Amino acid sequence: MRSFSLLIAMAFLGFSSGIIAQCGLFISEYSESDGGNTKYLEIYNPTNEAVDLSQFAIAAVGNAPTTPGVHESWNTFSEGAMVNPGDVYVWANGQSDPIVLAETDQTGNAYFNGDDSYALVFGTEESYTFVDIIGNFEGDPGSGWEVAGVATATANHTLVRKSTVAQGIGYEWANSAGTNADDSEWIVYDANTWSYVGSHEFTGTCGAAVPGCTNSNATNYNEAANTDDGSCTFDNACNADGILVTTGSLYYDPANLSVEPGATVVWENVGGTHNANGTTNTITGESFGNPVDFFFSPVSASTGNEACIGSFTFDVPGVYNYDCSVGSHAQLGMVGTITVGTGGCTAPAAPNYNEAADYDDGSCLEVTTTAIAMIQEGQLTDTYTGQTVVTNGVITGVFGQLVSMQDGQGAYSGIWMYGPNVAVTVGDLVEVTGTVSEYNGLTQLASPSIVIQEQNSALPTAEVLSTAVVAASEEWEGVLVQVTGDVSNADIGFGEWGLDDSSGECRVDDRGYDAIGTGNVVAGSTWQVSGPLDYSYGNFKIQPRSEADALLYGCTSSGASNYNAGAGIDDGSCLFSGESCEIFFSEYSEGSSNNKYLEIYNPTASTVFLGQYLVG
Repeated sequence: MRSFSLLIAMAFLGFSSGIIAQCGLFISEYSESDGGNTKYLEIYNPTNEAVDLSQFAIAAVGNAPTTPGVHESWNTFSEGAMVNPGDVYVWANGQSDPIVLAETDQTGNAYFNGDDSYALVFGTEESYTFVDIIGNFEGDPGSGWEVAGVATATANHTLVRKSTVAQGIGYEWANSAGTNADDSEWIVYDANTWSYVGSHEFTGTCGAAVPGCTNSNATNYNEAANTDDGSCTFDNACNADGILVTTGSLYYDPANLSVEPGATVVWENVGGTHNANGTTNTITGESFGNPVDFFFSPVSASTGNEACIGSFTFDVPGVYNYDCSVGSHAQLGMVGTITVGTGGCTAPAAPNYNEAADYDDGSCLEVTTTAIAMIQEGQLTDTYTGQTVVTNGVITGVFGQLVSMQDGQGAYSGIWMYGPNVAVTVGDLVEVTGTVSEYNGLTQLASPSIVIQEQNSALPTAEVLSTAVVAASEEWEGVLVQVTGDVSNADIGFGEWGLDDSSGECRVDDRGYDAIGTGNVVAGSTWQVSGPLDYSYGNFKIQPRSEADALLYGCTSSGASNYNAGAGIDDGSCLFSGESCEIFFSEYSEGSSNNKYLEIYNPTASTVFLGQYLVG
C-alpha cells in the first residue's frame, strides 16, 4: 500500500520548507554489473541535518510483479543507520566487487538484473510513500529500463544522478529517466564504473535562491549566496580564480611552483614585455616534453598598468617546464617549473610503489614476476592476499568480467582474474598486474591491468582427470581440465548439472555454455566436458567455454537409423538398415594350412563400427 500523507512525509524526509526548492533523500547512484553480483544503490542526503533511516526501507519487485503496483520484497536498514548531511549511504549485494564493498554501509538482498524495480520508501510495509524509485512496480520492461535515451540502461550499466537534483521523484520514474541525455536526471555510464560510489557531487540548492558570488576566493564573495550569479571578481589582471605567478624584469615569482591536479595558474605581468611558453625550449629548440603544452603570447605592462598574460588549468599530473621566449629572456634565466601533484613510482607491482603518487617520476625499482603456481600454493595459507603481483600466462577462458589464465601444465598452473582493464580473448599471451584476493573461496587477481604480448598462442592441454578429483581438488582451480562420465544429475539448479565416471560426482556450470539448454543433458547420457575449473558457493565446477567443450557420446553417422544430431563423439552405436546400407562378404578364401579369410565390404558413405556384429 503506497498511499501516505504528503504533509506528514515531508516532516520526516528531510525536506526544507523554502518556497522555491525542496530537498530530501534520493537515490544518487545505481549499478548493475556486467557479470558477477556487484549491484548497489547509493542514497544521498542533500539537507543540512542527519536523517535517521529507521522509518525508511527499500521496497522492490522482480521482473513482472505478481500484483502490479504492489511491492514483493521489503528491506529495512540496519539499526541505528543514519545519513549525515552531504553524505551517502550505500546498500549493496554482499558479493560485490571489493571496490564497492569498501564504500558499502550495509549489504542486503540486492539481486536486481536490469528489469526489476527498487524504491526508497518511507513508512511501514503496510502503509508507505515513495521517496524515489528505479523503474516502477507496474510490469516487466523487458531486459531493462530505458534511461536518457539508452535502451536497457538499468542492465549492465552504472547510473549517477546529476548534481543539480535535490530530491527524489516519488513514483514518477518517467520524469526521472527522461528521454535523452539533456532531460534525464541521470548520467549513464558503462558497466562496472565504480569510481563514483561512496560520494555524490551536489550543486543543487535547498530553499529560496540567494544570488551572489559563491566563490570564497573572490574579492566580492557573498557568504549568504547559494546561487552563483557570475559576478565574482578576482584580484589579478586576468580576473581569474587561480594561483598567481607574477612576471617582471627577467623573473617569474614564484619560479618553482607546486600545485594539486586541477589547479589553475594565472600569470600576471607587472613590468616589461613577457610571456609564458610551455611548448618548445627557447634555449635548446627542443620540446619541453610537458604532459600538456601551453603557450601565451607576449604582453607589455608597467607599474600600475598590470597586464594579463593568461591562465591555464593543470589537470594532468607531472612536471611542467616553461620559459619566456621574448628575446634573450630565457637565456638570462627567465624560466619556471610547475609540479602538478605528487611524483613517485606508479607501478603497483614495484617494491617501491607509491599509492599516493599522481604521476610516475621514473623511480620504480625492477618488477619481478611471480609464477601462478607460487601464488596458488601461497594462498593455501593466504600468503599473497592483498598483495599486488605480476604474472604471465595465456588466456584460456573469457566469461564476461571473469577470465581464466594459465602459465603451463599441471597442478596450480591456472588462476582466475576479475575485471580486466582491456578486452582479451582466448589465446592471448598476457602480462597481468593485479591484487591477489579470495572471493568466496576462489583465488583471483582483482582489478587486473593487462598487457597483451601475443595473440593466438597455443593453449595448454586440458588435464584429463576423474570426476572425483575435479570435485574436490584445490590444485586444479583455474586449470583447463577434462572429464568423461555419465550424467548423474541433469539439473542440480542454477544451470549446473552432474557428471560421474563412477569415482564421484563433479559439477558442470553454464557460465560460458548452456548444455542443459540443448535438451541433451539427460540422466545416464555420456559426456566429455572440458573447461577451466571454477569455484563458487562451496563447489568446484567445470566451465565449458563453447559447444566444443561439452561433447555428447552417440551415433554421429547421419545415415544410421539412430543418428543423434546432438552427439559430438561417436560411440560406435550406429545402426544401419535397408539395402543401401548393408555390409556384406565381398571375398572368401579356403586354402592350404591356415590360409583362410573373409573380406567384408561397406558400400555405404558412412563408417560402420563392427562392435555390434558377430561372425559365426
